[in-house]
Amino acid sequence: MRIKKIIPTALLILCMVFAVGCGSETDTPAASGSSDPAAVVTEPEPEPPAGFYYPLTGLEAPSLEATQKRPISVKIENSSDSRPQLGLNRADVVYETRVEGGETRCNALWQSDVPDDVGNVRSARLSDHWIVPQYSALFFNAGGNNEYDAGIPLYINYNMSYHFPEVPYYRTSNRVAPHNLYLDLSEIYDVAEDLGYPSSTDNVKGLYFGDHTTADGAVPASGSAKAAASITITYANYSEAHWDWDAAKKVYLRTQGGKVHTDAETGDQVFSTNVVLLFADYSLRGALDPAGNPTWDIDMGGTGKVIVCKDGKQYEGKWQADRNTPPIFIGADGQQIPLNPGNTWIEVPAQDTPVTVE
Repeated sequence: MRIKKIIPTALLILCMVFAVGCGSETDTPAASGSSDPAAVVTEPEPEPPAGFYYPLTGLEAPSLEATQKRPISVKIENSSDSRPQLGLNRADVVYETRVEGGETRCNALWQSDVPDDVGNVRSARLSDHWIVPQYSALFFNAGGNNEYDAGIPLYINYNMSYHFPEVPYYRTSNRVAPHNLYLDLSEIYDVAEDLGYPSSTDNVKGLYFGDHTTADGAVPASGSAKAAASITITYANYSEAHWDWDAAKKVYLRTQGGKVHTDAETGDQVFSTNVVLLFADYSLRGALDPAGNPTWDIDMGGTGKVIVCKDGKQYEGKWQADRNTPPIFIGADGQQIPLNPGNTWIEVPAQDTPVTVE
């Protein structure tokens, strides 16, 4: 077939050369009546295809398929015995919420950059009944109390807890239980498919990053802003989260309990492009943890106060969310506050939690 296409083209070129060589010195004007080369109509250059962007980071993705991978949600311990954790700096979004005993615990979501291993994995909490369905994520955890378990059929579509023998959890020897549970994510999408859980979806729900086509790559602001070079959330006296703006790196750097918080994978300090303070209502429930402490329920639906920190500045407004949609952040001008492309930590303090932003 290739030869049949080439021969007519070659004959046409030979005929054109012959015609040019045998013609007079004066060229015949074009049929349009003009011999001006500038008047020749050319086909317009095709426009480049629109870019693809990861829904949880706003960063450019290599393909549509890459943006459709279902997010991976893992419950990560954050006690002093668990730090440094593995893989936090590669998470797209991290939620930090208070748990019993004054500690905090994280729900970390990976989609754009999935590590081979993450941890330390711990048990789920009632707040995960909000976070996991908001992102329609695969959820990995070390189980939960009876009240959490009762909500799984209602809220958690893709539960892949420690109790599933197919899921590659493992324990390490360099820590003592229960702080030594980790998860191998290297082939986790295949494992999900084997369990009947779709590993991709054409409706991945993400956060709002504004207009990606801005000429200089900047993200428009929403309303006026005050300084946010230092952020402190005092969940408890020994569980204080602190962020400092690094203007050179254009990220916030994290300390926990007065110590630099690092990622065990690289040893680098934990960082975030955006830090969101999502104030929520906490209430004590009857279910107890193994130590006998009452557990918290956190209402992360409806609306409430929010402070979005980016570029060393803070933007106050309100958050809105329901059970099936990640939160959006509305500024004082009524417009959505866009996040900067990159990773985001969403701190979830109670209404009366001491918070300082300056």
